[in-house]
Amino acid sequence: MKKHFKLYKSGKLWVTAAVAVLSFAASANLSQASASDNPEVTTAQTMKATSDSENNNNSDNSTVTTNINGYTNQNGTWKNTSGQSANGWQTSGNDWYHFNNGNQNKDWQNIDNNWYYMNPDNAKMETGIQKINNKTYYLNEQHDGTYGAMKTGWQYVDGNWYGFKGDGSAYTGWNYLHGNWYYMNPETAVLESGIQKINNNFYYLNDKADGTFGAMKTGWQYVDGHWYGFKGDGSAYLGWQNLGGNTYYFKPENAQMATGDTLIDGNYYYFDPVSGHQLKGMLVDANTKLLKYYDPSTGIRQNELTVNGHTYKFNPLTGMIDTSTLNDGLNQIAGHIYYYNRGTNSFAFNSWQKLNGAWYHFNNDGTASTGWFKSPAGYWYLFDNNGVNKSGWFKSSAGYWYFFDETNANALKGWHKLNNHWYYFDTTNSNALKGWQRINGYWYYFDSTNADARTGWFKSNAGLWYYFDPTNADARTGWFKSNAGNWYYFDPTNAWADTGYQVINGIEYYFDPINANMYQNRWVNVNGWTYHADNSGRLWFPQWYSQFPVGEGCSVYSLAMMLSPKEYINMGYAVNLLQYRQAGNVYNGAGFYLIIQPDSLVELAHHFDSSVRNISGSSVRQIIDTINSGRPVLYYGYSRYESSYAHHNHAKVIVGYQNGWFRIFDPCYSYASQGSFGWNAFDYGAKSWITVSQFAREYAGQAITVD
Repeated sequence: MKKHFKLYKSGKLWVTAAVAVLSFAASANLSQASASDNPEVTTAQTMKATSDSENNNNSDNSTVTTNINGYTNQNGTWKNTSGQSANGWQTSGNDWYHFNNGNQNKDWQNIDNNWYYMNPDNAKMETGIQKINNKTYYLNEQHDGTYGAMKTGWQYVDGNWYGFKGDGSAYTGWNYLHGNWYYMNPETAVLESGIQKINNNFYYLNDKADGTFGAMKTGWQYVDGHWYGFKGDGSAYLGWQNLGGNTYYFKPENAQMATGDTLIDGNYYYFDPVSGHQLKGMLVDANTKLLKYYDPSTGIRQNELTVNGHTYKFNPLTGMIDTSTLNDGLNQIAGHIYYYNRGTNSFAFNSWQKLNGAWYHFNNDGTASTGWFKSPAGYWYLFDNNGVNKSGWFKSSAGYWYFFDETNANALKGWHKLNNHWYYFDTTNSNALKGWQRINGYWYYFDSTNADARTGWFKSNAGLWYYFDPTNADARTGWFKSNAGNWYYFDPTNAWADTGYQVINGIEYYFDPINANMYQNRWVNVNGWTYHADNSGRLWFPQWYSQFPVGEGCSVYSLAMMLSPKEYINMGYAVNLLQYRQAGNVYNGAGFYLIIQPDSLVELAHHFDSSVRNISGSSVRQIIDTINSGRPVLYYGYSRYESSYAHHNHAKVIVGYQNGWFRIFDPCYSYASQGSFGWNAFDYGAKSWITVSQFAREYAGQAITVD
């Protein structure tokens, strides 16, 4: 097996033939060995001991060179014609030698921190794989500056891997290196790979260049077209084995897993052609494509079977069923449906057949599938007791709907539109989904009885409204305008139509509590407060104003407060329209007794809003009802200056009502947050809460409101 690669001269050039040295495993060097075989430390003494022992290297030592680069042996000392002694490396042809003061070195030599081996007979430096003292070494054949030097670690030589210890000798036998077990040939030291028989046991040593080449493998392994099973210690299973609840047979002569019809100890048994586990009963031999029968208890192939008084014969030599009485097509054999093709003399198995317009599926054992069947592709099928496929709609005993494709017989999955209705079939089990479902980020509602997706308007049992797209059936979210022109807002997360008071993107809206449509251009009470929804649906609350820019203008400024959620009025223009102004000093209350009356104030208000109306004479209960309808009320009462209580000559606005309390805006203050001065019983502040009884004491039945 040894192959020498030498250096030789061609003119003035040195020419070489090289050996590939490839990286292998985790490192180019062996950093770990088994505990029982640690690398030796290479010293002059260890190498001297080797050289003193019997050297059985493989070199051709029959030729002794007498002239080496002009040096000859002169009484034991090598000199040239000038009398100079030979030193260092010298060559003769393609051979290398080493001298020390004329002495020719032999055996192991440590030169420049590398070990070299000189043939003890002819002193030539050896290279390549060498057997020395019954140990294998590798002496570098690469001209990389250390030609001939002893190598350690993993080395790839002439297409084989070797592992060398620290003392340069090769590993042999079993060795635990880098977390894996390896086996090196005891004679050649070559790292073995593939299926190997070692000490009467079969092993698989990885033959794939995946970073663990040569490593011993365990468990299931597929090698060269055959399955093997290896124990935890790496040895192969042999004979009958029960693994993972299944029975297998591994051939003793090569450890290969048995498949198909197999003769064992004089009897035939059958093993699945793919998985290898033993099969029993009636089945189709994958090789012959004909029915055979294996005893359900022993698994031994039988020559006949009697079922319900009918006897089936099987060829004693081949085990194949007698087909002479079978139909060319469907046959019922031993209670199962099979398909026999007389033209090809074969039974269908692991295949689909379309017969008489219906689909049949035949299993690995040749029987026609009945009931539910799931294909390797993940599709569900349903067959009756005769193996005929189901098509169209089917409702299971559990109440689930399925639809089987009328062409291919598979149960539908995902979205499908049938008879102008949308359905969604579970992608795993194929049942049509019911009730609320969130699919790809959208909400849908499927009828609890028929499973079809709702479209258009839908009101849940909880009283919530939803709108489902008429085309795609997905629930709308966000803003939506109906054909009737109404606006709705559907919750982005849950898809229901919001009702009541809502804040959307920082803007206040109100949606009808029953029908969910957004309020527009109307008054609305929100939690006791009066608001007006404009044309865009935005809610506006009354604005407080002070009357002091025009001292006697409480009527105009209260009117402006009442109308402010709906519109802003021109205050200067409104003041000029006053026919009757307050008399007296509004700042100190002196002579304060006169105010414009309701009818006149309504007439003035109609310059800005024609819906303002006089509601004088309303009872306190009616005033509350007006507020609850969302409309603010301007009423005539006492000012904070009032002392005689003779005149109800001050206009204020009611903007809310809650649990027996009115919320009052009074313009007779300088700013909105100004509180009471404590002047009299009716000095409440610019914005205040007063009880119904407090209101009743000053209310004289004069009031106006706005629609």
